[in-house]
Amino acid sequence: MVDAGRPDLPACVAPDGTGYAGPVRLAQCTVIGTLRSRVLELVSNSLLLASAPAGVPPVDAERRQEGCVRYSHVPAGSRTPRRHRCVPASAGDEARMSPQFISLRYADPGYLQHTASTARELREGADDASEMGVFHDLFQPQRHSNLRVRLDEYLRVGLEAGILHAT
Repeated sequence: MVDAGRPDLPACVAPDGTGYAGPVRLAQCTVIGTLRSRVLELVSNSLLLASAPAGVPPVDAERRQEGCVRYSHVPAGSRTPRRHRCVPASAGDEARMSPQFISLRYADPGYLQHTASTARELREGADDASEMGVFHDLFQPQRHSNLRVRLDEYLRVGLEAGILHAT
């Protein structure tokens, strides 16, 4: 994870604070803050949460002819290389597809964990149907599905079980 503290602060820029940083590769990452890179070599299964003033791209790649952004959340208005299965697909989906976290404060138990009301496309939108972002490798959607199947399989007739999430 790369956390600038707020989505409008620079998370990855040149040392001068405004220029383009070097090449960037992100896999299963959550980035909070603006990103300016010469080239985004690969952004995969990641969440980019950034905001910028009007007319300034929140995520900006100087060279967009090379690199790839795949199975990731990219804020509206970003200038990136070609995208594959990224969300939001259109400007109208931006509000529904914005990542919602239990907490954005480091050291909180729910730090950067998706809320239950987060769009399904973010919770199950990675290339292997896991969640986008830093908790990708926990495979929460798959664990949840497996638990539901086992509960249905082993519960006695007439009993019901539910899953309660705690952080």
